[in-house]
Amino acid sequence: MLVLLNQAVIDVGDPFETLKALGVTDLHTPSMGKLVRLGQDAAFAGKGLENAHDGIRQTLAALIGLNGQANCALFLCPDRAKSAREVAVRMGQAPITTMALLLSEQQAGRLSSATVNHYVWRVAQGPVAA
Repeated sequence: MLVLLNQAVIDVGDPFETLKALGVTDLHTPSMGKLVRLGQDAAFAGKGLENAHDGIRQTLAALIGLNGQANCALFLCPDRAKSAREVAVRMGQAPITTMALLLSEQQAGRLSSATVNHYVWRVAQGPVAA
């Protein structure tokens, strides 16, 4: 399974197996609210999700995959954020064909925020969460 976190495509395979391999013991499906809070916490702690530890990003991606309501997540931490709850969040669902295209672009070193915006966020299905 492919999950887009900000502008990185993460292949989590089988989310259950990925979580087990990462040492996660609570394999219950998280609610969307829980996912939003976890992503906000990670983005705030690292002053951006791209600065978070790989294991944190992999775990978050696998939990998103396990939830199944979205396969794309955007967590933007404002420079002046004073708490994790100030991190802006958008979740969406992109077709597997789009996700495969983005993965291909990433592997070729050509994935940009403009490409992600064009193929995902302009047309994403799903509500904006704050």
